[in-house]
Amino acid sequence: MRLQAYFQAYRNYFWQWEDHTEVIAIPNGSTIAYKAFVLEVLEYISPTGTPPFGALLFMLIATNPTAKNDLEHIKGLLKKVTPQKENNNSIEQQAFDFFIKVEAIHPTYKTGNKRIQLLQTIFKNSHNHLSLKKATQILREHWQHKEKFPHLIQSQEKPFNSDALYKDFRVFRQLNAQFPTSQSILDAIADLPDIDANILEDTNNTSIDILLEQLTENIDTFFVATLIKYLWSGLNLPFKQFIPNQQPLGGISDITNKGNFDRLLISEFAYDDLSFLSRLANNEALYLQREAPPSSNYLERVVLIDVSLKNWGTPKTIAYAILLALAYHPKNKTNCKAFAVGGRLGYQSIAFHSIDAIIDSLQWIDTSLDCSSGLSDFLKKEIQTKQTEIIYIGVQEASKSSDFKQAINSFERYFQFWIHPNSTGQIKVYKNQKKVKKHLQTIQLPLEKLWEKPTKLIQPNDKVAHCCPILIPQPSNYKQILSTTDDQVFMVNLDKSLLWFGGIDNNYNQKGWELMYERLPFSSGVYEIGLMSDGSYVLLVLDLQNKTLSLINCQTKVMKQTHFEAWAYDSRKEFLFYNDVFYYVAQNTCWSVDFYAKKMLTTVEQPTNFFELYDDRRKELGNLTRQVNYLNPTPSVLKNIKTVEINKNGQLVFNKKHTLLLNPYGVIKLELSVPTQQPYSAINNLNKHIFAFKDGSEVHITSLGVITLNSSDRSLPTIYVPMTIDAALGIGTKDCFAGNDYYKRSSNSGSSNIMNTQKFWETFIQPFIETIQSHV
Repeated sequence: MRLQAYFQAYRNYFWQWEDHTEVIAIPNGSTIAYKAFVLEVLEYISPTGTPPFGALLFMLIATNPTAKNDLEHIKGLLKKVTPQKENNNSIEQQAFDFFIKVEAIHPTYKTGNKRIQLLQTIFKNSHNHLSLKKATQILREHWQHKEKFPHLIQSQEKPFNSDALYKDFRVFRQLNAQFPTSQSILDAIADLPDIDANILEDTNNTSIDILLEQLTENIDTFFVATLIKYLWSGLNLPFKQFIPNQQPLGGISDITNKGNFDRLLISEFAYDDLSFLSRLANNEALYLQREAPPSSNYLERVVLIDVSLKNWGTPKTIAYAILLALAYHPKNKTNCKAFAVGGRLGYQSIAFHSIDAIIDSLQWIDTSLDCSSGLSDFLKKEIQTKQTEIIYIGVQEASKSSDFKQAINSFERYFQFWIHPNSTGQIKVYKNQKKVKKHLQTIQLPLEKLWEKPTKLIQPNDKVAHCCPILIPQPSNYKQILSTTDDQVFMVNLDKSLLWFGGIDNNYNQKGWELMYERLPFSSGVYEIGLMSDGSYVLLVLDLQNKTLSLINCQTKVMKQTHFEAWAYDSRKEFLFYNDVFYYVAQNTCWSVDFYAKKMLTTVEQPTNFFELYDDRRKELGNLTRQVNYLNPTPSVLKNIKTVEINKNGQLVFNKKHTLLLNPYGVIKLELSVPTQQPYSAINNLNKHIFAFKDGSEVHITSLGVITLNSSDRSLPTIYVPMTIDAALGIGTKDCFAGNDYYKRSSNSGSSNIMNTQKFWETFIQPFIETIQSHV
């Protein structure tokens, strides 16, 4: 059997099976990994090349936090079973030289998705690798013989064989020559496409307690993290046993009047023959009914978080807290995956294996009223099995639309639980019982107590919560220019979006603006922004029509609102931000607006220097507005897009005359072209913001001067393209950027890959167009 041959274990080798083959460990040393994690790794690296099992374990050791000590320990183990060699260029020495290179790589590349990409890069077409067909067969055999796996493997253990060690080390002799330095490995990672993986990191490497502590200490995740333990104690969802033999077995479940003769109660034989036969004929005899043996219960739990418009703010924060509470519950032994679903967004995988992944996942938001479109796509395209259990998390109002009900109509049997949080912290839990929602419980979270002003928070590397991976051109019209004490400049535009200037030193003609927050609650109002002592930005918005006052934390997207009936038009109608609090003075009364206070709006004594600070603030914003107006010529942006087509040259054409192209000088531009008959046209079905091609690929138009290209090929990421006419463009994906630095975020030079325009075009734009052309 191929399964036994691949997972073959040897006595006195550098690794061994432990805990009934659930754990792989170094003899008398550290744990290498859990079997479940190794199987997930094999699944993700199999398309590019699956190495011998021992070679894979060597790489898992080299990418573990304890790599340095573990490799020294393994050297000692191998000295006892292999003869000493004087030649420093031996195959063993070359292997350990390569392990040192991998161990020296920065830790950020050794966790989560990046760890998978690192392993894919190393083992891509490596020596003696298995084909995808053979690797798939091994994984299939494992699931078919999962119950027998411990016996199959442990019964076939062999004594140490030097050929096995040579087979594992021989892989690294080639890799050591292929990658002369650690940097050369990182450079090769850029050639692999990003993976849509949702892998929980091995619990041996990142404990739950450490992760929760990190989440609580970071301002971006503080509001989510503080709810998790409270939800553990209050949320009552069943956690099914993962391993059948952990369940009780062998008792008597019932006494019934039907059954086999061998299960008759002994007392029945005390009747005389006639009575005994009469009881049997009339089904009056009593039988024992034993417990049925438990079947394998491999359950996959899928959590769907609704990120559409009605779920923004506090409900979305609670939804992510529920996801983490379910995934990291001490009793949870089921595999858990999560997806954000929306209208225009579609559905996106949510990663939650590390603090960085959680921060990135928190940024998923959608401007549609409900998630019916993305939910329908998910249910139709993702493979569902009988072992799949879906938990939907979203406000109750969003799930009542007819489109939503139609989307889940054929898949309702998969939905086991419905969890509805609201903006006050109330959570209602329902169970799907024969297509009827049965109310299980209602929880009220004490948000004011749990979200008291945090102290000693870790400041994020980027103070801005990114909604778009590229900068956008400056709008021609806007409502308000604002600034904070750390010299950051913000703009509220006519489309109810908050923008942040992506440059420094007021060079407004050299950098674009970053989308910080979409869909502000009101179209007209008074705005002010402040930098809190914990490092977060809080935006104040007052609706002049109904006097609703909103405070929005731009990192966490948490919004708090109250009614400010006492507000009145005055010569000083603006608010002043001072020492973490917004102040407003009118008619000899001073009000404070505090994001972290139990009561958001209160009357207080007026700060002694209020009027002086207020006048200084007015002058500061007046000078800043003049600088933005006069120092930065507004670019010409194509926003009113009526047609989207692909011409015979394989180029995207907008409004039949603006062509997106890569010119001979390597510059990506949107240029005027001669109108011609275009063979591939996108259809706009009464939605002026979305143009769809026949294959399902879509072009989404935004009011910010940026379009997104969403391919029907799920392996291609969303591509962001600014619609600036006749100028060098910078375009990007979530992880890659190419072109004009005007559109490059400061963070793009860090974790993201900076590509040249030719490579970006060939990697993303060209496949996007070819996918459309292949579906005639």
